[in-house]
Amino acid sequence: MKPKKGLAFVLMDMQMRNGSATDKREIIPHQVAVLRTCRHLHIPVIIVEFVGRGTTNRKLIDAVSGYENVHLIEKKDWNAFNGTSLDETFDTLGIGSFLLGGVEAGVCLYETAIDAIARGYQVTACGALTAGYGKRYSGPNRSDLWRSIGASYVEHVGAAHRFLQENPHEDP
Repeated sequence: MKPKKGLAFVLMDMQMRNGSATDKREIIPHQVAVLRTCRHLHIPVIIVEFVGRGTTNRKLIDAVSGYENVHLIEKKDWNAFNGTSLDETFDTLGIGSFLLGGVEAGVCLYETAIDAIARGYQVTACGALTAGYGKRYSGPNRSDLWRSIGASYVEHVGAAHRFLQENPHEDP
């Protein structure tokens, strides 16, 4: 079996009824910029939506409008692997690692990252692309959350752009 070397950007739970409006307002401009970088570098984008909580923010959808390498996954659980085609999508695309962004970082993103690492994926979370950590992991403690499970962590969006540029997607 050929090792999976592909890279993706996974954007989770950026819907109307998820997370606080303030948190989303702060991270959406950074997410739009990363989506544009993904498009420019031909990196697959996986948008994960929690069923019943509306659609992904319009600014984010507009940023990938017309881009053919966008994949929508609908989930009914905190963990985006449970009961979804996420693992199969990664397999089809040859994804071995992904940059993670979205809201409810202390729950949904965290649970998904734990499962991803257990399945052999490399996960990198970015503080500028995530929100909803709760009090325990606010501020400088965010990196502790991700590193405690074996994920990588970058704080600033510039580091996320460098990560994408230095780890180009390789088709299977």
